[in-house]
Amino acid sequence: MPIQLLDLPSDILALLPEHIRNIEDFTSFTSTCRGLRTLSKRTPARTILRLAAASAPTFFQPHPHFLIAATVRSATTPVQHDSTLLPGLISAFRGGIDGLYAHCIAHGSLTLDELRRWYYLRFSTINPLIDAIDKMAGPQWAATPDFWHGGVSEPWTLDTEPNLAAFQIIIYAELFGHSILPFLEPKSERHLPVLNLDTRLEYIKYCIPDDMCDTGYPGFQVLQTGPYVVPKAQREVTQQLPQCQVELRYILYCGRWKRLWKALVMEVGGHFVVYEERDKARAEAEAEAQVEAPSFDLPMEVEMYTTDDEEEEEEEEAEEDRETHEQVVEQNAESSVEGTVGSHAEPPTGEGPDDWKEDLWWNAVLFSGGMDGFRMMMEYNKTNVLSDKDRARLVNIRKQIEALDAADRPGLRRIGTYLRALVSEAPDMVNEVYICMAPYFPGTQRNGGW
Repeated sequence: MPIQLLDLPSDILALLPEHIRNIEDFTSFTSTCRGLRTLSKRTPARTILRLAAASAPTFFQPHPHFLIAATVRSATTPVQHDSTLLPGLISAFRGGIDGLYAHCIAHGSLTLDELRRWYYLRFSTINPLIDAIDKMAGPQWAATPDFWHGGVSEPWTLDTEPNLAAFQIIIYAELFGHSILPFLEPKSERHLPVLNLDTRLEYIKYCIPDDMCDTGYPGFQVLQTGPYVVPKAQREVTQQLPQCQVELRYILYCGRWKRLWKALVMEVGGHFVVYEERDKARAEAEAEAQVEAPSFDLPMEVEMYTTDDEEEEEEEEAEEDRETHEQVVEQNAESSVEGTVGSHAEPPTGEGPDDWKEDLWWNAVLFSGGMDGFRMMMEYNKTNVLSDKDRARLVNIRKQIEALDAADRPGLRRIGTYLRALVSEAPDMVNEVYICMAPYFPGTQRNGGW
């Protein structure tokens, strides 16, 4: 009697996935009978990743960003526990997005359950996030009637690929979200993360390429490698780099992005400061001190328009922020959480005592959960329901930040010989992106220009 496939010993059957071409063939193979389906659960995560990589250009778009997002945490976890592995990761960053992809394939893993989870997230979270970015900085946004004459509140010339921008933000969260957690601890108990500010800037410089970042500027070095291996002056028109950093900086700074997260933030305590009042105080302080610093706002030549509906909405939001801020101030007073900025940090002009807590809180909400944070935000915006697990995590983060005093503030660093821009040692993507694309604005050169 001829031997049947399932008559083979289980150790032999377990070797079969090693000889399968891609994930599509694997799923077809394991769906033929119950025995093989059961066997598929024993397939090593490294084998599943190899099979997925073979199908990536077809099934996991955008390629290679999708598989990087799904595997980058597993590929970089060893680095967080062994700093001697950090040079290898930085070398991967400097190879551009393809270099990071190769690193993830070589060092990452992906189980079938994780693959199914990301497949589900594609429809429940990623696609809605891409659509939201499309409406705030993509083709849908640019197609708004009367775009330059009041159709949108923050018009700018952009050529954003929403799916690419979404994954660049997701990968940052998966890579560095956990790096914000040590900064929620008192400074005396804090162990600084291995994936620090320098590492985050390396990721942004080379894996989110931008023509503005190509040659760097005094005090900020960019190597001619990865996406910049062809010198700027020698590139053909068709080889010009996209302005990914410029586009991300706009997205992360614009009002629509902040409103995307606003309801969730208000659900668990609101802001530590009122943005409108903070911006006004900073402007007044800078005018009084006659500080000549590069603006973190849009260039002056871009005239801003605000529709009546958006003005009314922003006024209502500002009032809600004030009420919540007053509650937070009262809670802080009861908890005796007071103090001034310590000598270890040099605050920006016009900063209030709680501004750094607001920045820490905002970035913790956005990035500390990695991909799960975006899932939480999208679910809440759709249902207005926050799960007990998500609520407990955010409430705990907020309590940790409220308990910090001025001496616990994350350190600040000035970047650029002439730019002298302040950026936090704690993850702060919007300002880190600004550091990399700063030549877009005046201030990076000795004469204050480009």
